[in-house]
Amino acid sequence: MQFDLFSLVVILIFDVITVLTIYGMCKRFETRLLLLVGVFCFNFSSCLGIILQKENEGYLPSAVAYLLIMTIIMGLIIDGRYKLTWGGRARELINDQHIEESMQLVSGLGVFFFIVVVVSTFYPVNYFSQLSTSSFAITGRRFALSMARSNGLAWMIDRIKLVLLPFFFIWLYRIRSNWKAFILVFVIYSFCDMLQNAMITSRSNYLQVIIFILVYLTLERKISKRQLVIYSAIIAVFGVVLLVRFKDLIMGKSLSYHGLGSYVTALLQSENSGGQARLDFCNSVSGDLDFFHFIYHCLTAPLFFLPDDGFPTLSYYFTTGVLGLSYGQVGYYVILPGALGEGVMILGKYFAWIYGGFFGLYSGAFFRFLRKHNYLRYVYVYFLIQFGLAFRGGMQAFIMRSLNCTFYFMIIIYLIQIVGRGRKRNAVTTDV
Repeated sequence: MQFDLFSLVVILIFDVITVLTIYGMCKRFETRLLLLVGVFCFNFSSCLGIILQKENEGYLPSAVAYLLIMTIIMGLIIDGRYKLTWGGRARELINDQHIEESMQLVSGLGVFFFIVVVVSTFYPVNYFSQLSTSSFAITGRRFALSMARSNGLAWMIDRIKLVLLPFFFIWLYRIRSNWKAFILVFVIYSFCDMLQNAMITSRSNYLQVIIFILVYLTLERKISKRQLVIYSAIIAVFGVVLLVRFKDLIMGKSLSYHGLGSYVTALLQSENSGGQARLDFCNSVSGDLDFFHFIYHCLTAPLFFLPDDGFPTLSYYFTTGVLGLSYGQVGYYVILPGALGEGVMILGKYFAWIYGGFFGLYSGAFFRFLRKHNYLRYVYVYFLIQFGLAFRGGMQAFIMRSLNCTFYFMIIIYLIQIVGRGRKRNAVTTDV
């Protein structure tokens, strides 16, 4: 590991340019917040691999272009005055009135989702059996469990949960005034979800829960923005310590640290050594992965009936190449390539910035859709957190999961509307 001052200076300059662009181009607070999250997470998940690894300096142009292009495209789409028109009139895919008219059924689907999540934690597989000391060791069991759920009843339950996820957050939106019930339901859901996905050792999952609750308390004015800043600072300090200690526990290490600075250094080294520093390896496999195949793979994700198109999960593909172990083998754990690493894997060293443009295009359209609907407020918050974490190397998963959720959500809302209109017509006919 060799520090590269030149790369640090260039990245900081482009960070300033990007931030100024955000404030000059975007007028809405929500848009600025979303894009600033993207800037921070990209720096943390991808730029460290260039700053702390001098041999990666050749990837610097793609990195800064990636960040700037992604940010500009997202900002233009989210705050743009684009409208979907049909027959000369502006159209909306759905509106809050559609949800309001069927709120009892929509909330019922959210409650049903929660019941399914809780029940499926112990049936057909009892995931509580993971709660042992061996849960916090690298055994490959977590991935073996995932493979066991790739077909049969467990697969069907997973599809149901994915489709109904937005309805769960709409139900949370309805009970948002009761903060105790809101937090309790969300924590139970999160814990069950971690167990079922064998993510009890995933540091980022605990972080997601804390961030979501803090944002909820702020949005509903249970705490002030000043308190949010104070709590966030406290959590950041303790979070660094806990993230490092938790990683050591998982890896079976027993190390000593002296002061917060040593914990920060350990965290940075951990992120750097994870995957983002291995950009040459990412570049070496770019010839095996096709960008247009990737786009097809992501955009057809909601169509469960289509056969597997053969495009790999990038983080697993990267991990197998680095560790030489297959998914589920003893000692297997996921190494994330980072946002830039994913782009390099698909498009190579000099064109990785195109991946940033594609992600900006998709994310801009997705968050623009969510922001327009009050009832989707906590769907927005949930995916905002997912968006930030995706920069560590899960953009592919973010696109597929978010697209699946919204695609089927709109279909179900349309079906509910059609049934409702049919009942109204029948009622009018009966009255006549």
